Amino acid sequence: MLMKQYVTLPYAPWTCKAAAVLALLAAAVGARAQTYNTGTTNLVDGDLYTGEGFQNTATGSFANTGSTVTYAGSSAATFVNDGTYAATLNGSTAAVDQFVGPNGAPGPQEIAGSVAPAFYHLTLANGSGQPFTISNAQGVDVAHLLTLQNGITTTPATMAGAIRLASSATVVGTTLSTTTYIDGYLAKAGTAPFTYVLGTVNTSGGNTTPVGTAIYSPITLSSPGGTTIRYRTGPPPNATVLAPQPGGLQLTNVSRKEYYPIGTVGAASGSTITLPYGNFGATAVGDPYVADPATLTIAAYNGTTWTNLSATTANMANTTTKTVTVTLPTALSPDYTALALASTSAQNPLPVELADFQAAQQGSDGQLRWQTASERNSAFFEVQASTNGRTWQALARLDAAGASTSPRTYRYLDRTLARYGAPLVYYRLRQVDRDTTAHYSPVVSLRPAALTWSLTAYPNPFVTELTAELLSSETGPITALLVDGLGRVVLRRELVGFADRQLLALDEAHRLPRGRYLLYVRQNSHVATVQLVRE
Repeated sequence: MLMKQYVTLPYAPWTCKAAAVLALLAAAVGARAQTYNTGTTNLVDGDLYTGEGFQNTATGSFANTGSTVTYAGSSAATFVNDGTYAATLNGSTAAVDQFVGPNGAPGPQEIAGSVAPAFYHLTLANGSGQPFTISNAQGVDVAHLLTLQNGITTTPATMAGAIRLASSATVVGTTLSTTTYIDGYLAKAGTAPFTYVLGTVNTSGGNTTPVGTAIYSPITLSSPGGTTIRYRTGPPPNATVLAPQPGGLQLTNVSRKEYYPIGTVGAASGSTITLPYGNFGATAVGDPYVADPATLTIAAYNGTTWTNLSATTANMANTTTKTVTVTLPTALSPDYTALALASTSAQNPLPVELADFQAAQQGSDGQLRWQTASERNSAFFEVQASTNGRTWQALARLDAAGASTSPRTYRYLDRTLARYGAPLVYYRLRQVDRDTTAHYSPVVSLRPAALTWSLTAYPNPFVTELTAELLSSETGPITALLVDGLGRVVLRRELVGFADRQLLALDEAHRLPRGRYLLYVRQNSHVATVQLVRE
């Protein structure tokens, strides 16, 4: 039974042409309410358009048989499925479920709910560059065709929420690239070659792929067999724990930049896996993190160690498309939980990456700490800060180890965070090699504690030296006066004030006669005094 809120339509079970349903829904459009299906609805032939959110409730059973259903509801909960939703052929006529944006205009849309809907032909056409969210915890099933005519499609972070394509299903798109891909788990049944159109927003850094940039990183399986895959940037788990293997098959490096979590593994013996190796380039024209593509391979992780999937040292590296292909000597083990680009040669500098980068509050300062697992030809680290995550300023430069096979730890203290005058301070590292190649770290942030306005002076009593310290979170001129016991101004300073810890060296104070003095400091509406003794 289909219904609008406050408007009841014919009772289930019922079967009708789509045009008839459209006429019934039109009577309730003025209410601008949610469309519900609470009983059994069989939709056969024609077209159905819903301009509001659609919900198939726990008691609902909706069958789309050879009809085209267009969803033009709002961006949140456009389509909610908590019951049974199935779309099938009617003879040779395909059932199409298409999402065209709120009220038919470009904008975000969503498939939500607790039960996976079974689509036949699913089209996401909510606008070029527009995000589409699949938040249904059980994902969606597609029997024939997934068409992507939108921006980035995200799925839940768990494999249960994957987009699952049947053995005969394919994916097409207007432009599958850094603007149109799936950010989440994608599963594919069958034995026909299939390219997983995956990507994500980079969190790992790299010269040709800065942090925050979208990466399109498709992976191709010649016989997927139901394998579920997603793409992630950043270091994979236990990237330095490499399983012992014979001769030239021994791994020396696993990429610290990117990896592919996998599940429901079904790739057969003799099938191939193809990964790109050009996502993180040294320079626009340089070899992307690869000195010898011929020694690249693909590694798999079993929860403890990484293993070379290839049985040969001669894998297929295509330097034009920047991909490497490995033939599986045995079926992909169900124990494997991730895949990654790897190398059997120390010439490929894949692991010259950060093992850790952290920022912690230390009083009013920020303590930065990072660790490298190993280094080759590293020259220095440049610490950079930003108040908006887009515009960066260099704070310091620390020399790197150059060459190291053991972990190295680096630290930098950024004093007086409140001087930034921002609710968050972002940090990143620019690591430069001896050949001037540079790579960027992930971004970390700190929330500065409020800087109180306060004045201190030391030493007190003083003899030869006197220093005043002002902590201020404001800008504005500062006036400092030193007054003797008779009320006479014996020393005066005028200076430009800024939000920071400021030191005022009162060098002339050692010439003053012994006695008691009063230090008076004013900035904007703040006034503070400190009693001093000259011995």
